[in-house]
Amino acid sequence: MACKGITATILFESSALNRDEKIGGSVLSIKKLAREHGVFSYFSRPNIRHHLFTTLQYQYNWEPAPVLLAGDGNNKVIQFDFPRANILTYPELDLFGYMNTSADGRPTRKAPLGITKAVSVEPWQADMSFGANHDLVARLRQTGEKAEPNPYSKEEHHSYYRVSFTLDLCRFGYDEYLFIPDKKSKKPPGALSDWLEKNTDSATEEEVSEYARWAQNKIASLGEKFEWRKYSKEEQTVGFVGISGQKGKAVFIVADEERKERLANLLCVLKNGIMLQSSGECYGIVPRFIIIGCLTLPVPVFNNFVNLKNGSVDTDEISKVIMENDYVLRAYISSFFPYDKPLEKGTTKVIQGIKVQEILSFCLENNHGEKK
Repeated sequence: MACKGITATILFESSALNRDEKIGGSVLSIKKLAREHGVFSYFSRPNIRHHLFTTLQYQYNWEPAPVLLAGDGNNKVIQFDFPRANILTYPELDLFGYMNTSADGRPTRKAPLGITKAVSVEPWQADMSFGANHDLVARLRQTGEKAEPNPYSKEEHHSYYRVSFTLDLCRFGYDEYLFIPDKKSKKPPGALSDWLEKNTDSATEEEVSEYARWAQNKIASLGEKFEWRKYSKEEQTVGFVGISGQKGKAVFIVADEERKERLANLLCVLKNGIMLQSSGECYGIVPRFIIIGCLTLPVPVFNNFVNLKNGSVDTDEISKVIMENDYVLRAYISSFFPYDKPLEKGTTKVIQGIKVQEILSFCLENNHGEKK
């Protein structure tokens, strides 16, 4: 069966750095969720998204997509600057999606990468810390000035956290934009037409099929012939834009090699660690345990079943999910924790170690008929 999704569930150690509103004006609180068996701290999805993109930016030079203010009067909001920013020009929009309510047709892209909250696996015990700026007070006093410390209190929680990332391979590298064409020329709105004219070259359907083999089924399903344009960067083909004035549709397709490189960047960052720093504390999301699954459907199938038991990974439920969930084609596992029991053996589904190139080969070769 085709591999249509990749999911990664990670256990990492950190302090709760994602702060919430102040309590009583001076107590820095942490984000918390109440469950029947306790109160648990968490990192929000936007927080994880921010640090993941920052890591991709540092490590692989992913450029931040340009933004603009859209709206009228006091109702202006910050949005990505489409069409200058699209999935071909900025990988950020390919991975995390976007919305622009000011452009014609209100282009919107649901994020192909779904991210859960990073929730602690150990309950918060109402830990607090107390501090003050004694060092700065001492420096000011040395100048002869009078100064008193500014005290503050902080809620604290140091724990292991669980977070999952799930990528929809059917939408990663592909985007559609519906527009109202010009009545006479049947061209797309001015902003998109101008961007295409300035930044792309004419392309044939044969070129699209050659450089974007992964999307052949999608291209075939478009039916009516499209006018194709090629977007390149540093003489490398990044992808294609197909325009149909009759249908009022534009499709953006990332080329095979570019798509593969973006996916490799993401997998390497998840495997090796994500930058995570706040208020001078830096822990990082560095996996103590990670499981990556190649799936027939993009669902975080491992998220609810990765747990610790007496300092060891509880393997009963993980093994059961791998063996009994039909969405799982293959699972790659790496752990610095001991296992409470040996993982299921005698199956090709389970592979020890996170082998990025092997994951890429397996997923892409089985994704919409793409061949190595």
